[in-house]
Amino acid sequence: MNSEEKKVKVKLKPKHWFYIFVLLLIAVFITTLYLIPKIMPAKPKVQQVEYNYFKFTKAGPVWDTLVKYDGKLLQPSFRFLPTEVEDVPIKGKLNETFGEEVIYLTFDPLGNPREFQTLTIGVSEMGMNIVKGLEREIEAACTINETKACFNRSIVSCENTEKSVIFFNPAGEPEVILDEKCIELRGSGFDLLKSVDRVLYAWYGILKKNTITPRVQPQN
Repeated sequence: MNSEEKKVKVKLKPKHWFYIFVLLLIAVFITTLYLIPKIMPAKPKVQQVEYNYFKFTKAGPVWDTLVKYDGKLLQPSFRFLPTEVEDVPIKGKLNETFGEEVIYLTFDPLGNPREFQTLTIGVSEMGMNIVKGLEREIEAACTINETKACFNRSIVSCENTEKSVIFFNPAGEPEVILDEKCIELRGSGFDLLKSVDRVLYAWYGILKKNTITPRVQPQN
């Protein structure tokens, strides 16, 4: 029997298997430590910006700040910084009696369905600020009764001059139109949210130009 035909079987002792097992565990542990940072989602970076003595902090999709309004300390949220919406024009005048009673948030249900997602965000954020910040009562409405979603809602438009109305018009460039007891917010896509923030910054007095309060006309 030559050396090629002769096979030597090496048997590992139990302690050898133990060492191999430990080495495998160490390898798995090191690999896991390497992969965890790549698998786990990164923590959002906190950004801070100061504008007109107001400090804005962003740790997600919105900017938060602290503002004193009507003797209360509030923490409103905005999609855009003041510098991003300060050029959104505000035209017209608002009646002194705006907001004394219910404020109707209305839209055209027959508008472009592609705009509805952003429109919903705008209505929600405006409504939340009116209720929590301005402490006014709101009611969701439609301009016409043409869809099932509007069957049980009030039908209100800017032509209902006896009511306080905010009309969300998701079309064109961002713009705010004041007409006695109606605030029309214009803007296609996210531009509509710029108009929303422009009014909120004016209400809270963060943007001093064209300040708006529910019972005070804007000051140029």
